[in-house]
Amino acid sequence: MDAFATNYPGCTDITHGIRISGADITDLSPLLNISSVAHDLTIINNPLLVNLNGLEGISVFYPPGTGAIDIRIENNTILADISALSNLTPDSEIESLYIKNNPSLISLNGLQGIGNSVTFYLEIINNDSLINLNGLNNIPNVYDELTIEGNNNLNNLTGLEGLQSIDNLNIINNESLTTFIGLQNINIGCGIDIRDNAILENIDVFNSFEDPCSVSEIKNNPSLSVCNIEALCLYMFNYRNYSYPVIEIENNAPGCNSVAEVAFHCGLEPFNDECEGATELTLGETVVAYNELATLSAQTPSCNDVNRLDVWFTVNSGSFTSLDIITEAGYSLQLWEGDCASLTQVASACAEGSLNDITVTTNTDYYVQVWSDSEARQSQRATGLFDILVQDGTLSSQEFAFEGFGLYPNPVKSELNFSATGSISSVVIYNLLGQEVLNAYPNAVQTSIDMADFKTGIYLVKVGIGNSVATYKVVKE
Repeated sequence: MDAFATNYPGCTDITHGIRISGADITDLSPLLNISSVAHDLTIINNPLLVNLNGLEGISVFYPPGTGAIDIRIENNTILADISALSNLTPDSEIESLYIKNNPSLISLNGLQGIGNSVTFYLEIINNDSLINLNGLNNIPNVYDELTIEGNNNLNNLTGLEGLQSIDNLNIINNESLTTFIGLQNINIGCGIDIRDNAILENIDVFNSFEDPCSVSEIKNNPSLSVCNIEALCLYMFNYRNYSYPVIEIENNAPGCNSVAEVAFHCGLEPFNDECEGATELTLGETVVAYNELATLSAQTPSCNDVNRLDVWFTVNSGSFTSLDIITEAGYSLQLWEGDCASLTQVASACAEGSLNDITVTTNTDYYVQVWSDSEARQSQRATGLFDILVQDGTLSSQEFAFEGFGLYPNPVKSELNFSATGSISSVVIYNLLGQEVLNAYPNAVQTSIDMADFKTGIYLVKVGIGNSVATYKVVKE
């Protein structure tokens, strides 16, 4: 490096790629006379390099028929400044741009000259000092995949305003990211992966999602409660009858915690409106669902068939010979066996709220029809969503779990007290608009909630004990 200008005094054009890599490189000024590089520019594994001063004259070009361009800036421990690349002006498309594992890099200023589309990959990964993406402003398209991952201080995506379209978007594990501002002009053509962003609150900037060529995911974003944005609602509506699920949503904040929650808030007809679209249940796992906007199915249950808007679930009995199927007050259940083209009612398996100790055949598929009378539902809960759980019939039923449970006083002025024989795992309170106003996880047999500052009115209090859930109406004076 130090001897480059002496050994190659007339060298201004590098006719292939250039790779700068070395444990003792601290100064790039000997490269000051280089004006162009064909193919790749790689700056990788330079633990002592602070800036790129010396590369001010470099542009990158792509000789016809000789390949494509990659630009890589990776694994440079104390690199803080790349502004010396400000004259970087490729005259053709870049195949990939990688900015990875540069923990001291504070800005992408210097990349403004990259004005053509990125053909395959744009990756901004593990750059802990970045707070935004200014410097990428002039990239109009990423034809394959944009990944923004593990940038612990990145709090917004400003700098991507010029981006108009991408195929796949991956926003993963950015601890400080709160909003997608910066992506408001893009159309997404294939899929999204929005995952593990601890304080992300808002994804409402997207214009559209187009044809799903892969399953999209919105997972493990504990502060994200609103996903019923117009683009996502339309995406789910257009592909609700697709041959495979087009999106997976789970482990976000309430309101964006499942596909059913988002579809409900989007005002969509339930995906499991008919037997053929039945939602698969896993034994022992509670699933959130809804039956608003559902239609009347041809299969008529044997009990309580009033104002029926039904939805469907399927479960395999596994090794069990007895099942409990538990939902909530105001909802009725009918268990069926067979297949959707030829269903038979399971004897004595139709009731409101839960089916207990229902005899079943091992390793057999069953269908569960759930419906509600609209008037009964409105009098007992107002969120529009319900829980359903299938478990081994030898376990405690919901009635057993809530035997001895008390909630008092009601009406309440200040402290609302809870008492149970088993551990109270959760308490969630909703107003009559269906908005969550409080949640708590006491994990105790006795607890209390201070409602002194709540507005006067009626609230729905959803209590969880073990795998069972019940909802109560409480009046706040």
